[in-house]
Amino acid sequence: MRKIAILAFVLSGLFVAGCGGNGGSSTSIEDFVGIWTGTWEAPDFSTTGTVNLTVGSDGTVTGSSTTDGFTGTGTITGTIDDDGAVTATLDWPGIPQTT
Repeated sequence: MRKIAILAFVLSGLFVAGCGGNGGSSTSIEDFVGIWTGTWEAPDFSTTGTVNLTVGSDGTVTGSSTTDGFTGTGTITGTIDDDGAVTATLDWPGIPQTT
């Protein structure tokens, strides 16, 4: 459950910040294509970390995430739709996958 909350927080914050102020026009996957990097915080879990994502023109999302205080790097794979909604899986070494 913790990974779900963290991933949802990371991805929603990242893409909401990236698409603000489009003047009411419709969006497309092309609006999100590129490399996204940043930090995240989950205050309910007293946890912070980093995230690095690449969004492809075909809507694929790939990347990695680290969590302060944990070893290893999580792998993120998924897709994004025209509205910026992301469906992704976080695979962390030694922990079952979470979507």
